[in-house]
Amino acid sequence: MPRRPGLGARCLGGMGAGAVLALAFPPFGLWWLAVPAVAALTLLVVGLGVRAAALVGLLAGGATFAVQLHWLAVIGPDAWSVVAVLEAVFVAGALAGTTLVLRVPGWPVWAACVWVSSELARSYAPFGGFPWGRLAFAESDAPFRSYAALGGVPLVSFAVALSG
Repeated sequence: MPRRPGLGARCLGGMGAGAVLALAFPPFGLWWLAVPAVAALTLLVVGLGVRAAALVGLLAGGATFAVQLHWLAVIGPDAWSVVAVLEAVFVAGALAGTTLVLRVPGWPVWAACVWVSSELARSYAPFGGFPWGRLAFAESDAPFRSYAALGGVPLVSFAVALSG
């Protein structure tokens, strides 16, 4: 039986998956990378406790938002760093929640619900909402975009997360 990677390796994997996820969004526009990035993040938290999964999520979110919010550096590197960390906290919550639902029957659906819930929360806080980085926003040129007519941004994000 193969050994599971340690927490350090999972943290590095989380940062890598977060960077890959950032490439799915404009200006890179590699929308197809969103699905394997979410899949990798989910696999990285299998068998972890809530705190360890949150740490992986914090690092993954930090990598994602450090790349995605680079334009905030115009205001200052401190603003860029603070907002990236604040947004990463939501990804930490999503992966902590994911590790809990992995034990429930039908877990892929519940994991996608957790992801969409964290995006919804991020749309309202901090500073009145910061919706950048929602999975649906990477899918404007993708086949997933057709779900927007049925359920808007949440359904597109749900479909991407469920596929991952």
